[in-house]
Amino acid sequence: MINCQCVFKRLAGRNVLAGVDLQVTRGETLVLCGPSGTGKTTLLRVISGLETIDAGSIRVDGLPVASGSARALKGKVGMLFQHFNLFEHLNALDNIALAPRQVLGLSKAEAHRRAERLLDDLGLGDKGGHLPTQLSGGEKQRVALARCLAMEPSVMLLDEPTSALDPARTTQVASLVRRLKRDNVATVIVSHDPNFGALVGDRVMSLDMGRLVDLDDDVPCCDPVPGSLAHAAAAARAWRPASMSQAMA
Repeated sequence: MINCQCVFKRLAGRNVLAGVDLQVTRGETLVLCGPSGTGKTTLLRVISGLETIDAGSIRVDGLPVASGSARALKGKVGMLFQHFNLFEHLNALDNIALAPRQVLGLSKAEAHRRAERLLDDLGLGDKGGHLPTQLSGGEKQRVALARCLAMEPSVMLLDEPTSALDPARTTQVASLVRRLKRDNVATVIVSHDPNFGALVGDRVMSLDMGRLVDLDDDVPCCDPVPGSLAHAAAAARAWRPASMSQAMA
């Protein structure tokens, strides 16, 4: 479903992604952890086609991801941005219904029914008529998540989906991620929340010096950068809960 081969991306004179190899299959949930500034969000953006890569290749659902390809993917990839990016002049219902109408060709009534169902699922059934300025940070985040889900994508990319949520709302998002898994959606999540990551992730990986490290195996997913693997593995062990039962406690 997602296939990255030897992906390089330079920003500000350094390799943020330095030979990333990654495969995520249908129905699999991958969690990316690690400190800020290590390239996690950049990896999401290049997978979605929002940013170009300098070398390597990316394919989503068999389609090559290249410069300006975000539109060509036409609803196959949903991305939740960390800063939500809601349209301030549209209410919550219309924010969610806009893309299904314009991209998928749904009627206004059908798109609104889909949006209302998602708002109910996320505990926002009474917020459909509210503008973003009338919503809290957590409510905006859930509206943005509903907007992604409304497209029924085959790939979901979630950048810090629980950062503005309390524990009860985090549980709701975890339930939605499990639903994505049941619906055979390939999902990549960037998160600083170890409990959430352990709860929903089939795999947990970290980026260190532009390279992916599998936290389950403590081995890099490509040739290691000298001197960096020990640091990545130690940070990973400190980050990840010892067991799933700890994460759910």
